[in-house]
Amino acid sequence: MNEFCSKVEVFLVSDVLKASQTEVFPRSGKSGYTFLADEFNLTAKGSATEAGTLYNIDETLIIEKVSDDIASIFRTERSVIIALNVTNGSRILGTLELPAKVSITQQLNRSQLILKCKSLISPL
Repeated sequence: MNEFCSKVEVFLVSDVLKASQTEVFPRSGKSGYTFLADEFNLTAKGSATEAGTLYNIDETLIIEKVSDDIASIFRTERSVIIALNVTNGSRILGTLELPAKVSITQQLNRSQLILKCKSLISPL
């Protein structure tokens, strides 16, 4: 389990040129969506598969209320790469080959970012 800062950057896979384990490089003229979240912890649950251990993250983060335009983009689940800020840099969830999935639901005063990510190596 890891505790993260509140800044969450979400990049649509179609807007990403390449991504490493610590940095995302968007295509020219493209950028990610930045959300501020309440304090949260992520846990990667490992499970044995035929291909080896598969790590799964399935969390709901409470974020600031997003605009209707952004909510409509993420109303359905989108393939993304996520950059989470930690004290010693960034932690990247998802890859171009195996992206994370994100959707956003609107609440009265806040929004919920629903995050699903699978990885062959522990993302945390």
